[in-house]
Amino acid sequence: MDGPLGETILECYNCGCRNVFLLGFIPAKADSVVVLLCRQPCAAQTSLKDMNWDQSQWQPLINDRSFLPWLVKIPTEQVCYISIINPFTELLLLRISDVFQIAIIIFTCQDL
Repeated sequence: MDGPLGETILECYNCGCRNVFLLGFIPAKADSVVVLLCRQPCAAQTSLKDMNWDQSQWQPLINDRSFLPWLVKIPTEQVCYISIINPFTELLLLRISDVFQIAIIIFTCQDL
């Protein structure tokens, strides 16, 4: 939501495919815009030449195991650190605690 594209859904302009591992972009020749197209079959179609797009300039949205920087906001070091240190919410920790307490009660009853 905080990224440059907001809540925009990434999908192929031609077929509507939403698999980000198949999606890529082609810059339009005349305008300063890009068109999202899936790798197969849309980016490989010969009809793209009619639309003034250069197939040879197709590039994937994911590069080096991460989204391109103009697609998503890169988290700060502080946000990354917090997500590593505190991955659990308070509610989840309470539920886990309840499960362990029940397991301890069952275990001690069976030992008797």
